[in-house]
Amino acid sequence: MLADSVGRWQDFNYAVRVKFGLQNPLLGLGLVVLWRVALLGFTAQPIPANDAFFYDGAVVNWLLHGHYCNPPIAYLFPISGGEIFSAYPPLYQAGLLCWMTVFGTSVMSAMAFHTALFAVTGGVLVFILKKYFPAENGLALVPLLLLAFTFDDRPDAQAHLFGLLAIFLALKFLNEPIAWRLAALLVLALLCALFSACVTGALYFGAGFLMLMFAWRRGLGVRKFLPFVATGGIFLCVVLAIAKLEPRWWAGFMENASQQSVASVGLRIPNVGDLLKLVRTLPVFVLALALLPLLALRWRDLCRRQESWLALTAGVFILGWGAIAADLTLLSPQYVGQLVYLQVLLAAGLLAL
Repeated sequence: MLADSVGRWQDFNYAVRVKFGLQNPLLGLGLVVLWRVALLGFTAQPIPANDAFFYDGAVVNWLLHGHYCNPPIAYLFPISGGEIFSAYPPLYQAGLLCWMTVFGTSVMSAMAFHTALFAVTGGVLVFILKKYFPAENGLALVPLLLLAFTFDDRPDAQAHLFGLLAIFLALKFLNEPIAWRLAALLVLALLCALFSACVTGALYFGAGFLMLMFAWRRGLGVRKFLPFVATGGIFLCVVLAIAKLEPRWWAGFMENASQQSVASVGLRIPNVGDLLKLVRTLPVFVLALALLPLLALRWRDLCRRQESWLALTAGVFILGWGAIAADLTLLSPQYVGQLVYLQVLLAAGLLAL
């Protein structure tokens, strides 16, 4: 009887430590979400950036005046400002329309929408950590990296949600026998990410594809790559169809794209400010690069292991540093912030390693 009591106590103690201790990433996410909700409710922060209305204004104008365009931007964007808003992929506006139909068109409503997106996206992230990453002590601290992330009042917030759903489905697709319904869901999630924000969606597409490439040594069949091939083909066909069949929509997109300072003229050397932004925004990627020589010493051991989290960690690292190099030398350094959720996955992988 005493042995049974001791055994039950040990089981109870283990369950408490797993659910409420440093092994449960839901604990860290809960603290971050509570902080964000309190910040919104008591101080109306984080304050939307100066161009947030660029993305939200067309939906507000539609609900208030019945026209899907954004008149305040008509001087620089005559098509999207006065005819039809086509300066950006449309899926974010669809989600915002559903939200504002219920909760109104106020600034607080838009801020609450992004807080809700943040909470749901964090939940998907934690589910990936709990299901596919080893339950290491300290895993609960990993979501705390999101505390510093407040630059999410753009369509990218919705793209992160669909992107992480795609990562989860890709992991499931990698570890289970091929199921075409699952493959279709993966294609749908990738397309939703791409049509919410092209750059952010492309990052998740690349991370998932590289994960499959690193898992190739398992003897994966070519069919495992079909969802990504299908996504690329469908996305390209939709874009070409819009350009051909709806030239005015395409012109509205191009009038925005032509005014973006995304690419610099030729190569540039990153300045001190760019490097400080990198360290402040993506410290885990910098740490991973510093630890790369130590991990190289374990290369043979790591190659013998077949855990999917290892393939995902490698894919995120390669994709992330490729994007960082492009941002610091060719594109705007502001895009390094798009890796913030993938940074959490990389941190969990480094902790397990």
